[in-house]
Amino acid sequence: MDQESDQESEEFVAFYVDHWPRFLAALTLVLPPGEEPEDVAQEAFTRAFEHWGRLRHHPRPDGWLFLTAYRLATSLRRRAATRMKINPPGPASRDQLDGSLVDPLRGLKPRQQAAVLLRYHYGLSTRETADALRCREGTVKSLLARARQELEGSIKLEGD
Repeated sequence: MDQESDQESEEFVAFYVDHWPRFLAALTLVLPPGEEPEDVAQEAFTRAFEHWGRLRHHPRPDGWLFLTAYRLATSLRRRAATRMKINPPGPASRDQLDGSLVDPLRGLKPRQQAAVLLRYHYGLSTRETADALRCREGTVKSLLARARQELEGSIKLEGD
């Protein structure tokens, strides 16, 4: 291994360590029930590692990582929907999570979830969120506004 490869590897390890917990938390919100966030996280990080030579210069590699995982989660949701059509679950088969934000966010549409997570959890700007979701800034604003409306009754803030 040459010196540049060593530096790239060290940068990737630091990226992985810095972003793993927050990334894993975000994934629990966008995955269909029964899917393991750790598996999707590892796949997304593997893809990031494969592209690290270019990705390390990206302005928001964490946003790229989330978007990659979001696309993986979309594929998993499609497969889960197909499985449910073939073999619908019984009433007790869905995972129940109890968290003050997890349940309400799971109730949002997938694109609303992605917009909320990219904008507020990852701190991307409206423009960066629009670029990540491949839509216009106005669409992001609309997705966020609708998400806020849907969440309004679900989340009780301290002091309310």
